[in-house]
Amino acid sequence: MLIYKRKKIFYFLSFLIGIFLTFIPTLLFELTNHWFNTKNILYFYLYGKDLIYVPNRWLFYVRDFWPSLWADVIGTPKYFGFIFMALVALTLLYQFYKKRLSAPLLLLAIAFFINFVAMRYYWGERFFGYFNFFRPYFFVFTGYIFYFFYKEFKKLRIAIILVFAGLLLIILPKSLERLEGGAFNEEMYKRVNRLKSLYPNERFTIYICKGLYSGNDQVYPKSTLFILEKNKRISENGFKIGLQKDSCIKKTKKNKTITEEGLLLASEKNYPQIENLDIYDLSKADDKFLEKAGWRKISFRSYFDEATKWWYREQP
Repeated sequence: MLIYKRKKIFYFLSFLIGIFLTFIPTLLFELTNHWFNTKNILYFYLYGKDLIYVPNRWLFYVRDFWPSLWADVIGTPKYFGFIFMALVALTLLYQFYKKRLSAPLLLLAIAFFINFVAMRYYWGERFFGYFNFFRPYFFVFTGYIFYFFYKEFKKLRIAIILVFAGLLLIILPKSLERLEGGAFNEEMYKRVNRLKSLYPNERFTIYICKGLYSGNDQVYPKSTLFILEKNKRISENGFKIGLQKDSCIKKTKKNKTITEEGLLLASEKNYPQIENLDIYDLSKADDKFLEKAGWRKISFRSYFDEATKWWYREQP
């Protein structure tokens, strides 16, 4: 915009305002969480980057990382990544030499090249998920290769179309694989559908055992909450159910309960296990008893507050 627009100062100011607006949520988080992200970015830059050694030669970067990433995005074996990279580089250089490279594509190529060099000096591990912002480049450049050859070599158009069709056939299996729900998804929907069939007219309030669902284990209660919420079956004052990975109690070596409040709810007649599910009917329990017994209510609001306000609550 600074190069191709006449009112450069106006567009530059507009650019700064736009950047500021997009960062307002981050700024609010920083102001209410003791500049948590800013401090950690500074710590990583000064110290954290030196804690883990990652091989970072140009050879590994160009030979291994980029072809693998490009092929993974498109959905092909790794050696296709080499082909795409070489064809894109040669095509863009040829078009630039012939002065036929359009301004938008030139700027896109410059932006990609800057990112390409900058990422070489990233200190950490290069997980593909970190580089999702490169995906538009891969799609545009890969598509441009076929567009260029189709326009440039008119006598080979049928062959180019066949090559493109062949590429689609190669990509298809991985694309279909990514569309599959997976065993965990199927199991979650099966459980929730079973719960819905047993209580067809109920909306639910979900409780979990405190401290038992953390880290990757949170995927179970969060998935249950998500599916029920998607079906409009969650309510702040709904039918109380407990998701129990383990008992909400502390036990002695003789497997006896320590406190009355810590009694395993599932063992009491008033709080039965819902058939064929590791879910318990807590509808007869009041909130105070559930709190003492080690249960806590979950909702999207509670997860949002945990994610955005935990540092503010700790008040370091």
